[in-house]
Amino acid sequence: MRATGFCSTAGGAALRADSFTFDQIAAVLALDHSVSPLRLYRYAHGRTASDVVLTYNDLDPAGTAALREARLYDYEAWPQGGRRASAGAIAIFARIYQTTARRLLSAEAYASFGVLDRDLLDPADHRHLDPHHLRRMSVPVVHDGSETVFPRGQMSVPVVHDGLATVFPRGQMSDPVLRGSMEAEAVPARALAVSPAPTHCAGLLRALSAEEADVRRRELLFELALLLGGAPALGLLRHLTPSEQERLAAATRHQKPVDGVTIGLLERLTAKLWEMDESMGPRQVLPVAEAKRALVEDLLKQGSLTPAPRDRLLRLYWSLSHMTGWCHYDLMDYSGAARRYSEGLAAAHELGAPVLLAHLHGLLADMALYQGRPTVAMDHAFAAQGWAKNSGNRLQQAAAFSIFARALSSTRRDEEGLRVLDRAIELTGGGRSGAELRHLFWLEPSRIACHAVFCLIKAGRFDRAMVEAEQKLAAMGSISVRVRSILRLEYASVLVQKREIPAAAAMIDKVAQTTTAHTSVRLVDSVRQARARLQPWADNRHVRDLDERLHALSVVGQSH
Repeated sequence: MRATGFCSTAGGAALRADSFTFDQIAAVLALDHSVSPLRLYRYAHGRTASDVVLTYNDLDPAGTAALREARLYDYEAWPQGGRRASAGAIAIFARIYQTTARRLLSAEAYASFGVLDRDLLDPADHRHLDPHHLRRMSVPVVHDGSETVFPRGQMSVPVVHDGLATVFPRGQMSDPVLRGSMEAEAVPARALAVSPAPTHCAGLLRALSAEEADVRRRELLFELALLLGGAPALGLLRHLTPSEQERLAAATRHQKPVDGVTIGLLERLTAKLWEMDESMGPRQVLPVAEAKRALVEDLLKQGSLTPAPRDRLLRLYWSLSHMTGWCHYDLMDYSGAARRYSEGLAAAHELGAPVLLAHLHGLLADMALYQGRPTVAMDHAFAAQGWAKNSGNRLQQAAAFSIFARALSSTRRDEEGLRVLDRAIELTGGGRSGAELRHLFWLEPSRIACHAVFCLIKAGRFDRAMVEAEQKLAAMGSISVRVRSILRLEYASVLVQKREIPAAAAMIDKVAQTTTAHTSVRLVDSVRQARARLQPWADNRHVRDLDERLHALSVVGQSH
């Protein structure tokens, strides 16, 4: 074994010198060594067991890991011997070896994990930490039956599936914004329905064979997964019972009319997608959301729809336009986001729903603010306020006042925005019942109050902004990763203004660490903007240390 490890280390080093990724090196080593993937990746990195154990214990998020070399050897021997590592342990090993959790598991090993464990394993992807990893991807999406590829320089959506590389047949692109990327697996619903690419189907079948033994169930899941974006949809379909999956398949084949129960299933899956976005970001969400949106658009064309289910489907189409627009925006694909938001506005007009119109105008205002277009933001903020007032709904009015407060602070730079924000916080105390308000599930007084830091910074009230930021961060609790990170970066900007450089660098570093698990490109861009504010202190030891960590995370280049 010692000789095998030595040879593997030497071979891996030679391949690494030729710019092979660790995934590629492991695949080459697998030709000569019949060992578990977990051991292959250690060989690919040329690391000793003791070195890996030390790194593992340092990375344990709870700070309680006590992995020993003997236990690591047990993990590497499984399933032929030893014992199986937990899903959480596999996720940590994925970060150490700069790969996906699925690549560290054989099909047999993956099949031994339950649904909850797979939900932890599937999104664990740290290939962006490997500087040799291929930085190319594309995301074809379907609109009106034709394939669309993102413009050059805009990000696409990679997803974690069964750990095997699958690449779109055309439309590959390089992305300077993304800090490392993964091969995309998502498949547009209609494109697959017409002509499934063999590579997509093969990858999906491999994933299904690992978790579903029953042939009939496997065929059903294969059909539904193709309709809902490919292998990434498998995790979503786990939340449906077998009978619910059959009902959904029958509706998509147009074998049965679309009824309220089927629409309810699609609504539940959409809610799950929002949960995925909150925890992991847009990469895993967008391909499935685009496929679902195309599916709902197809269902809306059924001539047998009565007014009630049609309106409900149209409301779901609006929701998926909202979701895909938000994901495109979070990936900094502004034109894609504007297109989806505009299509959502058309659906809201058809429904005659001022609540939905107000919400999308608010999102367009938010996007314009991030782009540095405050006058455009004000136009949309005024429109959002008008539609919200017309709706008579206090909660939607609160959301409209919130974005208006930030737009006002960006243009006037006084405390008027804070007074408007106080009104928004007051309005969030209203009721939130009714299907028309599902899109406001995130709206809480504490979340609205976080915007006070932004308004105070714009007004030049830095001391008060620091106090507000500290209080909000201390009380934030389970608020989403994205919101917490943006607030920390705003706090860092105040610390820079106060010349507290070590504290500002430490705060930026905290946010940078979250980008390894959350796929918001906008968040990475915000980290870069925060670091740019430290440029006058580039020679400061704390800033140099920050730059090294940002480079290690592929957030910035070697020379900032």
